[in-house]
Amino acid sequence: MQLLPVFERGERVLAALSGGADSVCLLRLLVGLRDAGEIGLCAAHLDHGIRGEEARGDRAFVEALCRDHGVPLLSERVDVPALARAGRRGLETQARETRRAFLIRAMEQLGADVIATGHHRGDQAETLLMHLLRGCGLRGAGGMRARAHPFCRPLLHVGKEEILAYLAELGQSYRRDSTNFAPDNPRNALRLRFLPGLKALYPGCEEALARFARLAEEADDYLRGQAEAFLQARQRKEPFGASIEVQPLHPALKRLALALWAGTDYRGSEGLCDLYDKEAGALVLGKNRFERWGSRLYRIEGEPAPPPPQPLADGAALPGLGRILVAPWTGGPLGDDPLVQAVDGEALAGAELRTRRPGDRIQPLGAPGTRKLSDLMIDKKVPRPLRDWVPLLARGDRVLWAVGVALSQQAAIGDNTAETFRLEWEREELTHES
Repeated sequence: MQLLPVFERGERVLAALSGGADSVCLLRLLVGLRDAGEIGLCAAHLDHGIRGEEARGDRAFVEALCRDHGVPLLSERVDVPALARAGRRGLETQARETRRAFLIRAMEQLGADVIATGHHRGDQAETLLMHLLRGCGLRGAGGMRARAHPFCRPLLHVGKEEILAYLAELGQSYRRDSTNFAPDNPRNALRLRFLPGLKALYPGCEEALARFARLAEEADDYLRGQAEAFLQARQRKEPFGASIEVQPLHPALKRLALALWAGTDYRGSEGLCDLYDKEAGALVLGKNRFERWGSRLYRIEGEPAPPPPQPLADGAALPGLGRILVAPWTGGPLGDDPLVQAVDGEALAGAELRTRRPGDRIQPLGAPGTRKLSDLMIDKKVPRPLRDWVPLLARGDRVLWAVGVALSQQAAIGDNTAETFRLEWEREELTHES
């Protein structure tokens, strides 16, 4: 029997060893790889405190097996029922999480690089059915992966019958877990009640389900790569969130890209897909607000509060937005950067750095009077999701500079200007995200 090629040469592998047929088969095969100089090997065994004397027998068996084959073993007992009661959790959920945490700790303690488990083709078929019945996307349809750090499953292509035949050929004994034969949880019920009927109707259904999971995994990997490339090219960091440029996308790619971008699953991305295709609109999903505006879809994370105003000074900052740099200016080119401006020094007296408030007004350059800042932002096509986060230099309700949007006539350099300053707004990490 051959293991899947999931190991790098020289890796130290921790075998998750329960004492059952699957894990014993795995250990014997890993011993062969170790003896051939391909890998290093150690093992870990956890008594969940559920099966009493039977579990103590498992532990003694595992210890003897590892001793016979020269495999370092870390073995522990944990009272999982007590943990489940204390945390008011289901016994199966508590056992799974306790086992996972133990194996990761054992990997670190024994200096292993990866944890190998004895999951086989039948386990993959059960996992796929459970995912489909609960409702999943393409990633869930891929079932368990042969390698997903820190775990690997080198028997995922092997059927249970092959495992038992291999152990019989070796004359290798193993333990039987009585809890595996009680249909008191979804996985056991599938294995004991439903899969036998499916196999009777479709004798090759286990292989077919495992094959489908492998194809779904390949398709998901491809789409995920395309979605990540799209986000890399089209995503932009924004104040308190991000935005992506809306483009026509195949529904499968759009759904996955939005799920990755929003940190949600396929079901959670349905509303985002609808919003993506609209000309405008908004949606609250979890703690985030999403809004379509113009050619972009915006994400505002949480409920950010307006940063407190700061007196104008070199380096004064608005947390989450950036800071302002102030320096004397004696002339010279400023370039075309909208975040750089030369202003009348006298106009800055008493100015503060803040974001917009109701009643803010500005006198645009060359205009005879003032107008509402909100109206100017509309005229300047400032995206609505960002209007509350445009940094402002203001005195009272009079805006001297709406950074990147407009300079007020009050702050403009004129014939009578005695002192001038160069202002530069330095954005906070406004770069493309991966």
